[in-house]
Amino acid sequence: MVLLHRAAFLRDRFRIPEKSMAVFVYTKALRRYLRQEAPLLGLDPQTVNTFDSWCWHKAREIRVREAFRKDPDFSTIREKLARFFEAEKRVLFDAVLVDEGQDLDEPAYRILRTVARHVTVCTDPNQRIYDRGSSDGEIARWLGLDPSRVAFLDAFRCSPLVSQLASLYLASPESQEQFLRQVRQGQGEREVPVLFVASSQREERERVVSVAKTRLARGERVGILVPSKSFFRPLEQEAARQGLGIAAWEEAEGEGPGVVVLTYHAAKGLVFDSVLLPGIWPGALRHGDEGAWERLLFVGITRARRWVFLATQASPGSQLFAPLVRLSKSPVVEIQRGACERQPAPSPSSSPDDLRGLV
Repeated sequence: MVLLHRAAFLRDRFRIPEKSMAVFVYTKALRRYLRQEAPLLGLDPQTVNTFDSWCWHKAREIRVREAFRKDPDFSTIREKLARFFEAEKRVLFDAVLVDEGQDLDEPAYRILRTVARHVTVCTDPNQRIYDRGSSDGEIARWLGLDPSRVAFLDAFRCSPLVSQLASLYLASPESQEQFLRQVRQGQGEREVPVLFVASSQREERERVVSVAKTRLARGERVGILVPSKSFFRPLEQEAARQGLGIAAWEEAEGEGPGVVVLTYHAAKGLVFDSVLLPGIWPGALRHGDEGAWERLLFVGITRARRWVFLATQASPGSQLFAPLVRLSKSPVVEIQRGACERQPAPSPSSSPDDLRGLV
């Protein structure tokens, strides 16, 4: 939304034709949402596109063979486009505005600095979802800026409790402290995030759908974020059994109350009142390890304005939940057990970092 308002400002201040302006985002879901909102600022919805979609179309125009494959290699497409535009020195835009700058690579910035007279980048290193990516200093260097001139804005949408939970998945105490200093929203109703430990996938799905129904009854916009699309169908079936209508993001209408299901990757840039995160267990990710899970959990948790519900099947020894287990008696998170998980409390000798205390 900041990028849309800046696009409108640049258009009015410098009388930039809309065809000479582009707003690039990272996911189709965010593109769809911003295209709905663009007319409110008098912007053409087609001003908004995903960066890789735009690259794909341009690559086909200049006959880059990777763009004609069934599974395009976007890394190669970006590199070849960067070389082409640098050789041509072709300026296509007066202004380009880019979201999720931390997930773009060097060839992407070589393209941007060549094809646009002005570039605005919104970036947050903490929101990087892949191993690859770019730091603020690298982005500044690739765009030919003095890094000391880069401005960082303190503003964050999550409530304090949600922000505290998300901060547990940042790498260092320094980054956690810096992140928490950005919180400007008051807590309002004090709802503690929940970690639900289920005994089976079925029990996990049942609880997630039940919680979604409760949040929807409160008039909330609810996002269910899953590790992969293979989770969609089982959740839809359970929702139908409980009489709840849910939809994939592409089928959802508007920004009013409703329940939508989407992957973590598709959720980047989107915000919901409550976010439910099922399927947090080994093997759920098609690619990546616990390091990937930590990045995903930070991104997923920070999609929520008010409240977060995490669901897992207990995995003894996992370090993913060690910070949550340590803080389970604090206001940051409440741990709930499924029907088959209610066993005697762990002995005093049990390690607080060991999930065996929950099983």
